[in-house]
Amino acid sequence: METVKKNPNEARNLCNKFREFNSKGISASSDKAIEYVSNKKKLTPVNAEIFSIYVIGLHCPDII
Repeated sequence: METVKKNPNEARNLCNKFREFNSKGISASSDKAIEYVSNKKKLTPVNAEIFSIYVIGLHCPDII
């Protein structure tokens, strides 16, 4: 989570990916989106979900 605090561009990029998922009818909390974050950030699925919620809450509250 420190990475997105120190690098807001990383958070914006992830927000854009979540918007892309949303445009395809895929929720940011879906297995597919969590798997994407998990693979990209090398996190467990649980930690990827927590990370995603953190990023969405701080940087892109419009994401579903």
